[in-house]
Amino acid sequence: MKSEYGRFVALTSIFILITWIISCSGRTGGNPGQTASVKAQLNNSDQTGSVIMDSPGTDAEYKLREEIKVSISTQPASLPVDSVRIFFDGRDAGLIKSAPWRYILSSSANLHTGRKSVKAVVYSRNKVLTATHFIVVYSDIAPKSYHYKVIHTYPHDKEAFTQGLFYDEGVLFEGTGQEAGSSLRQVELTTGKVIKQT
Repeated sequence: MKSEYGRFVALTSIFILITWIISCSGRTGGNPGQTASVKAQLNNSDQTGSVIMDSPGTDAEYKLREEIKVSISTQPASLPVDSVRIFFDGRDAGLIKSAPWRYILSSSANLHTGRKSVKAVVYSRNKVLTATHFIVVYSDIAPKSYHYKVIHTYPHDKEAFTQGLFYDEGVLFEGTGQEAGSSLRQVELTTGKVIKQT
């Protein structure tokens, strides 16, 4: 009896956890570059409307410390809006109190790389509507570009799949691998001749 009760509690807990993870994922659908809209119904005054985040676009790309322009519109345009609160990466970024419904996230707000959420919470009479887009923030530091030049080539066993390599005084110590073909070798660099092999 106790084992059945324990199994029931475990299965119920797993079901609740999976439901919670799915409901809290926070991801929006759509293709990159598309403008997504999040629609909500306004029940008062028989008025239906939606909030559209015109910018930034879904999966728009920015660099660290770059300003991010947020622009909100409503459908219909006559939808009464009291104010719009902007959130960036889950943090309160600011409040817009009048039209046009635009806000600039300052460079000081954009300090970490990765996928970030930009959320607008629109207060319309006694209703709350939201629109969320995700953007990608990249580093503002360009990596150094390194070049190489081939000075010389040496012979090597084409059947040896090199997994580890060490060079010392003209001799290669090489670990090779492939299923049923692994070996440790001591190889003469200039000729490719295997001196020792295990």
